[in-house]
Amino acid sequence: MNTSMKKVVIVTGASSGIGKQTVLRFLREGYEVHAGARRLDAMCDLEQQGAHVHALDLTKGESIDAFVAEVVAQSRRIDVLVNNAGYGLYGSVEEVSLDAARDQLEVNVFGVAHMIQATLPIMRKQGSGRIINITSIGGKVWTLLGAWYHASKFAVEGFSDSLRNEVRPFGIDVVVIEPGAIKTEWPTIAAEHVKKLSGNGPYRELAEATAHLFMAQGASAPPHVIADVIWRAASTRHPKTRYAAPFSANVILRLRWALSDRLFDRVWGRAMGIPATVGSSVVEDRKAQLVEVRGVGDRVESDDLAVPDREIEHEEQPSTPGHDDSHGSVHESRSCSLGTPRELPGHGQRTTDLP
Repeated sequence: MNTSMKKVVIVTGASSGIGKQTVLRFLREGYEVHAGARRLDAMCDLEQQGAHVHALDLTKGESIDAFVAEVVAQSRRIDVLVNNAGYGLYGSVEEVSLDAARDQLEVNVFGVAHMIQATLPIMRKQGSGRIINITSIGGKVWTLLGAWYHASKFAVEGFSDSLRNEVRPFGIDVVVIEPGAIKTEWPTIAAEHVKKLSGNGPYRELAEATAHLFMAQGASAPPHVIADVIWRAASTRHPKTRYAAPFSANVILRLRWALSDRLFDRVWGRAMGIPATVGSSVVEDRKAQLVEVRGVGDRVESDDLAVPDREIEHEEQPSTPGHDDSHGSVHESRSCSLGTPRELPGHGQRTTDLP
């Protein structure tokens, strides 16, 4: 129980990347932190640092409800909710199954919405609270073969704007964090899976160009950069409605604002390596352009660009539809204290995908 009246924060997708760094930052600032992710064994270090760790699967409503109930039972209040968990599904619209697309939206949109629905009654009763939704610059700009990922991030951007104004009268604020290129495991996993989904068909050249872009992390920032921004958004008395980081993310967003759709498509498409016609040498063109686009990338975990576990952390990682916060390891939860595998209810073995 929270007897010292510390402020209480929930961080989803906390098993790696941005989510894990966010937990550590809040612990350093004296918060009582509840970290949620599918894999408990990946959060043992956080537990040792003083965080409460919880098994959480954003695709299971009962898991979300149980998680929030545990937090309230232990801490009696919720001051900050950081919705970081999520993942990115990349592949052509033609080749990505609608089941996989629904899974993307289930985690990145409906999982976020369910977390908010579960915590809002507590915040309303308190008369205060702050909800921080981790989206991406991918909620404002497109990347090649990322239609379903961007659909989910654009959705959370609009959702957050509407939510901010309906909860404002209750003393609750809503803030959006838009990460750009972050150094995590996500780019490698994303590159592998976009080639798996679209690398052998009519979109193979685009898949190769996308994979090369994912691997160009020259100017990517470390995850703690975003964790610092999240902390600032949580602790500032009057936060902005949106924060973008690192610096390159702001450059990209300003470019998008300044250019028309067609002109942005042309400029950004060159950075993405889109060929003028199918059959041109995308990979060679991409190598020639690489110097122009180092540092241009897209997020997103939870666990992060980053994907966290299947919720995931952006905090999670999926695939065909499954994902987890370990970016490709088996989908099991382990008790930090006992070290024994614990499957979350209803979960069998799944393959992994992107963040």
